Amino acid sequence: MKLVATPRVTLAGQAAWLLPIAAGAAALAIAAQIRIPFWPVPMTMQVLAVLLIGWFGGMRTALGSGALYLGLGAAGLPFFAGGALFGPTGGYLVGFVLAAAALGAWRERCGVPGLAGIAALNLAATGLIYALGWGWLAAITGDPAAAFAAGVVPFLLGDALKIAVASLVVARFARR
Repeated sequence: MKLVATPRVTLAGQAAWLLPIAAGAAALAIAAQIRIPFWPVPMTMQVLAVLLIGWFGGMRTALGSGALYLGLGAAGLPFFAGGALFGPTGGYLVGFVLAAAALGAWRERCGVPGLAGIAALNLAATGLIYALGWGWLAAITGDPAAAFAAGVVPFLLGDALKIAVASLVVARFARR
């Protein structure tokens, strides 16, 4: 019979694993507070935070950060810019988590491409956020065209700028 040693989990090891998750959740919460109050979906800086969390945190950190953010917001902390998790912004909130995780998974499996590749992947991740957010909003309102007009169109220019900024930051710093 062969005995296998169980690795010791140290406080430093736990902190090294939990700190990036807490930092990502905090970044999402702070980015939600930087907003322009549109209705029914406010414009925030969360797309920028999502893109950076995905590239710099990786898939597990993105999922952990997103789950912590959603859990704390659902518990009543004022983290959601548009209200409750099951309100008009619910699809966007879930989209944030999945988009960041998708970027993190890409980086872990394929590495960091050049600037054009980073921008294309950031655009695709933002498209995922839009698809889930628009779909959720359309389901709530019962009017897909109005949901698109209110939940996607007003954000296109601002999110294009966020994609550009995130792409430049990732291209500059993610390979280190």
